[in-house]
Amino acid sequence: MPNYLKLTLNYLHVLTITPTYTQRYILKYNLLRFCSHQAWITKANFNAF
Repeated sequence: MPNYLKLTLNYLHVLTITPTYTQRYILKYNLLRFCSHQAWITKANFNAF
């Protein structure tokens, strides 16, 4: 299992157990940033081929 997948699952898990709006907002923001970063890496890798 890739590392980033584990991280994503951890984030999702935390999202489901954190009740406060602020924490969820921060986590969602981090997750979005993280996902876009991963997408950028994937895109860069695909362009290299």
